Amino acid sequence: MKREGEREREKKRWRQQQRLR
Repeated sequence: MKREGEREREKKRWRQQQRLR
């Protein structure tokens, strides 16, 4: 369950990075 939270955080960061592009 802890890994699922880490994956969601990475996906949120990836979405923010693409928006910055």
